[in-house]
Amino acid sequence: MPTREIGTSNEELVPENFNRKSFIVQNQDSSNNLFIKEESPDEGTNVSSTDHDIRLGPGDTLFISTEEEGVTSVTARYTVVASAASTRVSFKEFEDEAPVKTFQR
Repeated sequence: MPTREIGTSNEELVPENFNRKSFIVQNQDSSNNLFIKEESPDEGTNVSSTDHDIRLGPGDTLFISTEEEGVTSVTARYTVVASAASTRVSFKEFEDEAPVKTFQR
């Protein structure tokens, strides 16, 4: 999976994509958390350690698919922030059939 570094400022994790069927995000850091929030037009894009939808601890993996979360959640834009600078995250999205679920939320 492609990887990149996430910092302590809000940034886009995944853009809105109406063709996406599922995606996987993995926190590859051994000590830092990632905080992820599904963007809402009414609430803006702020995400923090106290205002987030999902916390990914060190080494944790997130799998979101249309079968479990619905189309709206899977196709939405997500914003992320890390608990420390230079936290490595990997990500892959799927526009065809969702892969066999091997990761837990």
